[in-house]
Amino acid sequence: NLFALPLVVLFGKRYTILASLTLFIVFNIWSGEASDYESLKVSRILGGLAGGLVEALGPTIVHETFRDHQLARAMAVYVGCLAAGSALGPIFAGIVAQHQGSWRWYLRILSIATSLNLLASILMLPETTHKPELTNDTGSDSGTSNPKVTSSIVENAPTTATTPELTVSSRAEWISLSFTKNPMPWEGSRALPAFFEPLQMLIVPRVLVTVYVFGLTIGWTVIISILLGMTYAQPPLLWGSQSIGLLNVAPLLGLLIGLPFGGYLSDILFIRSATDGRGPSPASRLPVALLGMLISPSGCLVL
Repeated sequence: NLFALPLVVLFGKRYTILASLTLFIVFNIWSGEASDYESLKVSRILGGLAGGLVEALGPTIVHETFRDHQLARAMAVYVGCLAAGSALGPIFAGIVAQHQGSWRWYLRILSIATSLNLLASILMLPETTHKPELTNDTGSDSGTSNPKVTSSIVENAPTTATTPELTVSSRAEWISLSFTKNPMPWEGSRALPAFFEPLQMLIVPRVLVTVYVFGLTIGWTVIISILLGMTYAQPPLLWGSQSIGLLNVAPLLGLLIGLPFGGYLSDILFIRSATDGRGPSPASRLPVALLGMLISPSGCLVL
């Protein structure tokens, strides 16, 4: 995030992601052909930094693309695909390493798959940055409240000719947001402040708790994955790469079961919170998080 936000301010999300994917491909090719451990280590660190830009911008793109009552389902699909990749990756890597006889082939195939992703992003990922139009419940602009229109105002209002509303075709908008040099205004002066914005959010208790919960969940998932591989590969078990990779089928199944609760159920609670006349409350989604807070640590204890 520290590097993603300034780059987005300067170049927009589209070009930042395209550059990130390009660098990720280059570093994956480097990793696959590394001649020693130091070269492999440096290439993986740089590849992680490049790939991390895409992961940092994904939630923002989802938020800008979907409306509030659809946001949880859309975010569940995004996070689900992200988590599914972390589960499918070791499965696929184990199969490739065992049948191809070399771990390098996994990185080579990953480079090819990422190249296809880059091509798809060039064609189908427009710039999503925009200035939202604030509206109230009735759909009108939510700026300063206007006084009620009286009959005298209507009678004395000047007559203006109605101008036809300009419409832009979807194809023209896609080309404008995807293949123009500057799809968004240049705001170079905001690049440096954008670098420190994530750090400022860490003093907000709600953000800090979210960071801890999400970080711990991801952290022990990664640690368990590493420890399982080390444990089952050593004597007396001596499992092969494919068998160790298939251990990730279990979290993949748990992911498929948990997605409806994290997305659809969360949206239902959000929509129902608007029945009191005060509008929907984002906090209404929090009870769904209790399921994960209880189930995920219990799985670690059982393991």
